[in-house]
Amino acid sequence: MKKLLFSLIFIFFLYAPGESQVSDLPYLDILLAQNLQVMIGSDSPFILAGKPVDPGNYPLTLAGGDVQFQGQLLHPPFTITTSSPIQYLRLNQKLYRGGLAVIVYHGLLEVINHLTLEEYLYGVIGKEMPGSSLEALKAQAVASRTLALNAFQKGNLLHSTVTNQVYGGVLGERLTSNQAVDDTRGMVLMYQGKLVASPLFSSTCGGTTETSEAVFGKRVPYLASVKDSDSDDAHAFCNRSPYFEWQYVFDKSQLLSMLMSKGVHGDLQALVPEVTDPEGRVKTLLIKTSEGEWRLHNFEIRNAIKRPDGKILPSTWFTVEQQNQIFVFHGRGQGHGVGMCQWGAIGMADQGKDFKAILSHYYPGTDLQDMH
Repeated sequence: MKKLLFSLIFIFFLYAPGESQVSDLPYLDILLAQNLQVMIGSDSPFILAGKPVDPGNYPLTLAGGDVQFQGQLLHPPFTITTSSPIQYLRLNQKLYRGGLAVIVYHGLLEVINHLTLEEYLYGVIGKEMPGSSLEALKAQAVASRTLALNAFQKGNLLHSTVTNQVYGGVLGERLTSNQAVDDTRGMVLMYQGKLVASPLFSSTCGGTTETSEAVFGKRVPYLASVKDSDSDDAHAFCNRSPYFEWQYVFDKSQLLSMLMSKGVHGDLQALVPEVTDPEGRVKTLLIKTSEGEWRLHNFEIRNAIKRPDGKILPSTWFTVEQQNQIFVFHGRGQGHGVGMCQWGAIGMADQGKDFKAILSHYYPGTDLQDMH
C-alpha cells in the first residue's frame, strides 16, 4: 500500500502531459530519511507540493499527521521536484537527482527519492566499489544494476544503506564510476534465461569466495566457492586489500564485556573455533567460562565481537591465539565472502581482465544481457 501511494504521486507530478520521459528506464524509489524533521532545499527554485519555492534550505517538521513548512501545514503525501532536469534537490545537506516524495508513516516523516535506475547507479557504484579501475567498476555496475532491477520487479522500496546497496546521491558520484554505469548501460546478469536473483558481493574474500549455502543456508549455483586467483599457486587477486589479512588484540575483560550481551558470564577461559568450513571460516565459536559454555554461529560472531573502533569483526575467517589474559584474532577478508570479491575484481582489472571476465569468474554459469 505504501509503495503504491508514492508511486501514484510521482506518476501525476513527473509524467504530466507534455513532459518528456525516458520510456526505457525504470524508475526506482529509495528511502532516504525517517525522522521527525528533515532539511530540504536546492540551489535553484524548486516545486514543493505544487507551489514554487525560492532557492535555500528549509525545515520540514512533523506536526501530528501533517507537515509544517514555512508556517503552513501541508497534508502529506506530497512531492518536491525540480524546475530543470539538470538541477539537484538537497536533503539534509546531501544532493540528489530526480524528485522526492514526503509521506508520514508510523509516526515519522519519510522522504523517498524517485529517479531512474541509471541515475541511482551513479550514486551507488562510487560508494560500493573502491578505487578507479574502470573494468572493476563496470563489473560492479552490472551486479548493482541486476540487484536493483530485482527489487524494482518485486515492487520493493530500496534503502540507501547496506540493507540493499550504499547510495550516496550526487556526493557519492565519481567521474570513473559514472563512466562505468554509462559504458554498461542496461546490462544485467542472467542465469539460464532468468535475471540473476542474488548477485551478491563483498569487500574482500581473503583468497577464496564462500558458497551461499554456507552463509545463507540456500544453495545458489552461481554463488559457488571459487579461488580468487588464476591458479592454486598464484597470489590472490584481492591481496592488495587492507583486509586481506588482519589482526586484533583483545584482553579478557574486553571480550567478556562484549559477550555479556549474548548471555555469557563468568571468567573467560577459552574461545574455540569449533566448526569451520574447508577454508577456515568459523561457523560455530565455542565460548568457555568458569560458569559454562556458550556458542555463537555465523553472523552472530561478527556482531558480538567488535573491533577497537566499534565496528563489527571484518569476517568469520579467523583463528584465535590465547596468551594468558590476551586473545589475538588472526583473520582474512572482509564481509560474508559470497559472490564477487570487490578487491579481487580490482586485482583482475589491474591484470588486464575486462568486466565480462570478472563477472564470469565470480558468478560462474551466468551471462550478460542488454535489458533494452
